Amino acid sequence: MSNMTLKKPAPVQASKAAAALAFAQPEGQTTRLNANIKLELHKALKVRAATEGTTIGALIEEWIVSWHPN
Repeated sequence: MSNMTLKKPAPVQASKAAAALAFAQPEGQTTRLNANIKLELHKALKVRAATEGTTIGALIEEWIVSWHPN
């Protein structure tokens, strides 16, 4: 057995483009939402978004706006 010393790996530096993309926001301030939902509901949501020519995020935002008092 050799006397090898293990070193902690150096952190990976993200490129400037990747860092800028990670913080790019659409018009207005937004945040990311993660949720666990049943697979069949996710599929239905994807189909509805495609049928309506929109995104899942837009559908969720529309739903929240429909019940959230401003």
